[in-house]
Parts: sequence; structure tokens; C-alpha cells
Amino acid sequence: MEKVRFEDQFEVELDIAEAARDQRVPQFFLQPLVESVLREGIGAGPTPLRVVVSCQRLDRRVRVEVKNTGVGSGRATVRGSCLEDLFRRLDLLYEEGGYRWTLSEGPDWASFSIEIPLET
Repeated sequence: MEKVRFEDQFEVELDIAEAARDQRVPQFFLQPLVESVLREGIGAGPTPLRVVVSCQRLDRRVRVEVKNTGVGSGRATVRGSCLEDLFRRLDLLYEEGGYRWTLSEGPDWASFSIEIPLET
């Protein structure tokens, strides 16, 4: 959907580790992450914005990371209704401490990742 809206303003790369390919994540999970990264990054750096979605398995957890090349150096934020909704849904799905999120950034990139328990 966002590709239609923003046309050639961004590129997406998927980097899914082999060990994570069969892991399931909640169906509402990925879209708000990507939307948030696009909103923060489009117009904030060089065009096209590069978005990398990666997934890896860590022991009993799965980490999904969405990284962009448009925001960095203290400009990235965790705000907006799409992430707030995502956190509310994750709170309902997982017990306290059941998921972890991290926002990190460098001079010309920002990354948002969430780790969730493996489905058993």
C-alpha cells in the first residue's frame, strides 16, 4: 500500500535468516513497524529512502527489525498512533516482559526492533 502512495520514494529489502523463515509473528505486527519507519524517514534524508526488514531467531525469541536510511542523529522517535496501537496489542498478547523493543540510530540511519517469544 505504501509503495503506491509514495511511489519511487523508497526501496525495501528483506533479510530473513534461514532459522527464522518458519517462525510466525502476529499478523498485525509488521505493517505498523514499516509505516512508522516510512513516516519518520521519507523526506528526512536522501531519496529513495532505503528500508531493510530483517528477522532472526534468538534462542526462544524472534527479533524483527525495521531500519531506514532517512533519520538519524537523535531525530528518530517512538511516537504515533500506529506504534501505540502495536504496543497495546502486544501488551494484550504477551505477559509483562513478554516482548522487548529497541530504538537505535546512527548518523544517517534509524532502527526499530521488537523481540517476541517463539510460538510453541
